[in-house]
Amino acid sequence: MLEHALSPRPTRLRRVVRRILFLGPGALLLLLLASAASNVGLPRSSSSLEVPGPRARGHLAEALHLRSTLGDEIWPGFGSTTNPQILYNEGYAFLVGHPDPPPGWRTRPGGPTLGGPWEPVPGDRFRGEGYYRQRLIPGGPEPQAFTHQVGDRWAGSIMTQEWARIHLGQTIRESLPPVLEWIPPYRLLGPLFFRSAEHHVTLILHEAFHAFQATVAQERFLRAEAATALEERYPWHDEVQEGAWEEELAHLADALAADDDEEATNLARRFLEAREARRAGLGRELIRYEREREWLEGGAKYVELASWRVADTTEAYRPVEGIRDDGAFHGYERAHRAWQRELGQLRRSAGQGETLFYYSGMALGFLLDRFLAGWKRRAMEPGVYFDGLLEEALLPSPGPADP
Repeated sequence: MLEHALSPRPTRLRRVVRRILFLGPGALLLLLLASAASNVGLPRSSSSLEVPGPRARGHLAEALHLRSTLGDEIWPGFGSTTNPQILYNEGYAFLVGHPDPPPGWRTRPGGPTLGGPWEPVPGDRFRGEGYYRQRLIPGGPEPQAFTHQVGDRWAGSIMTQEWARIHLGQTIRESLPPVLEWIPPYRLLGPLFFRSAEHHVTLILHEAFHAFQATVAQERFLRAEAATALEERYPWHDEVQEGAWEEELAHLADALAADDDEEATNLARRFLEAREARRAGLGRELIRYEREREWLEGGAKYVELASWRVADTTEAYRPVEGIRDDGAFHGYERAHRAWQRELGQLRRSAGQGETLFYYSGMALGFLLDRFLAGWKRRAMEPGVYFDGLLEEALLPSPGPADP
């Protein structure tokens, strides 16, 4: 989801703002003028509307290639279970991988059909095959960064990186008074939130995993998505709860960073103890809300990062040719840097709304990789949650039987 893509950066942005405020008036004025000057000629619309541009095509082609090549290693069945994919800009939604799509899309089975008919894109092919599009009417329905049902098939859905960066600038401008909207350095903010080509490729796979969840465990998926109705009841602004979350996440991050298995085990147990203490007064429904969102969004965040890491560590893997010309593509060699950045964000996630569950669920997934073989297949079963699997993995081994 777009808000997820934006969420990892507020803390870093606040640090930048604090440093700026320490500048003297003269230096601050020069900085503001330089920022405004950097916005001259800033694109206000995508360079290619009616068909995906070269960069968008490269990102999508690489995401589909990475999934088909290494997807089953990332998550069992993810590579062999194919789903269509929606990619959209401000003017058009494009649909690839569906042989004959009925009109529109739905956000849930039996829900209202949004959008209009899909038309074959004239005179163009994607990966050697025809694909579809539909015009997006300003003010009308448009896809979201998540998953949608097209006919009886679930499709991942996400903005092009170009449109995501432009849309971010528009969102900021609309939130500011007219006299201030020219100040933010939009050319820097777009890449700050929507970074490299690998970042967008793995965000495509994040949303594609939601389509996979809905395909292989639809009832489970719908239950997890329906849990958002509990969001307004969650004690987001309770200082005690936030402080307890900070302790919990610190243990979780330390366990992930530990080199020694015994140390990681002890830290993971401290995490589980801190979680149990924090949840003592939370209530069953809100505990279920946490666990459902960790399964849904934390699972997709896990796949996002695991895709990057698996592509980097699989020596035989070769990205598609179409992405090699993208100057923002680095062949997944920055996977470790991305991991360290996300590990730092995990520690800062308390107080950042539902983003918290993206990171706690993701971290639980990587701990389970370490402690519980085969956990991913079980994670799709009804009533199985990531923290419950970790509790099981850390149970003391039974001692020798009495003679």
